[in-house]
Amino acid sequence: MFLTQLILKRKKLDPAKTVKPMILNATNSKMVRQITGSPFLEDWQNVKVMICVERVKNRQEFVDELRIYPAITQKKILTPSKVESWERAKQSYLNTGSLEKVLAHVEMSLEDQEPSRRSALMQWYNVQQNTGDWDTLRLGKVSASQFSGFMANQGKAFGEPARRYALQIALKIINGKKSDVSFTNEHMLRGREQEPIARKLYEETNLVDVTNGGFFDCGKYGDSPDGLVRDDGVIAIKSVTAPGIMPLWNANLLTLLTNGNS
Repeated sequence: MFLTQLILKRKKLDPAKTVKPMILNATNSKMVRQITGSPFLEDWQNVKVMICVERVKNRQEFVDELRIYPAITQKKILTPSKVESWERAKQSYLNTGSLEKVLAHVEMSLEDQEPSRRSALMQWYNVQQNTGDWDTLRLGKVSASQFSGFMANQGKAFGEPARRYALQIALKIINGKKSDVSFTNEHMLRGREQEPIARKLYEETNLVDVTNGGFFDCGKYGDSPDGLVRDDGVIAIKSVTAPGIMPLWNANLLTLLTNGNS
């Protein structure tokens, strides 16, 4: 076994002298099994460990014996300037959703932790809605449009809408594609037709340019706003009818817009 860390207490080694090989007794063998997670000697190669000299009782006397412990390793300091390592850490954070798992391997200042949380958990993609690329990005993710279904019973067991939605997501993950069956009604079709008109009205009213909303990938969930306003706002456009007043095809249309900054 290759030992890369050797810490001897109370004793010093003379570099000129030959060091005898260390024989693993039952106690140390058990510790190596715990460190490597394997009982096989083949898996014990190139393992970093720490060796200490401990005073133990052997029969009627106390003697010095070597004891193996997990190596004390110093974490590398991670900063945004280390671009490649930073991107790997962000991807790990995105996959696991846990910054603590990243910090188990590297040191990161508190100033860098907060930006990393935001940047790692939210990646924006400039794709058009209802396209193949958009469908691929959304595959297996909880979308913002369905939040009401599984947040209705927050803190309690999932209700029936949440269970149905979870089943839909699971089927998409298993099949590797969106369902071939989709639902569309008159309201949805009219909303898609009126969205460009509503966006133009919003731009003229607020003297701003609204750009493509794309898709915000937040790991296990995502969102597709109807547009981005400057660099710090989003809009969601809803075109609704006046129910009970006149038939749908003759109804006056009321367009509601919500600004992400409000």
